[in-house]
Amino acid sequence: MKKQPSSTTISFRIDSTLANELKKKGLSQRQSLHEYARNLFLDALAERDLRDQVIDLQSDMQDIDAAISDLRHDLSWVLYKFLTELTDLDPEEAQSWIATNLRS
Repeated sequence: MKKQPSSTTISFRIDSTLANELKKKGLSQRQSLHEYARNLFLDALAERDLRDQVIDLQSDMQDIDAAISDLRHDLSWVLYKFLTELTDLDPEEAQSWIATNLRS
């Protein structure tokens, strides 16, 4: 049976200045240039995934905020109708009461 590699190798070239910087930083963390560059790459991917999740959450929160705003508007309209049709308040008084007693 042929042995299959357990992972895929990715390689690319970098200039010597960057390589020297990465090598120094890697050595300060007791890692080879290869290990340090690999960890940087994997960390960047993890951060990207996290950023994508945060962006998705922010989008979902905006959708929820818009839905809540719509509900508040609808509730305000229902309350306005109750106040104008079931009480003696005129439309201006009803709007004033809602503005005074309901905080946005």
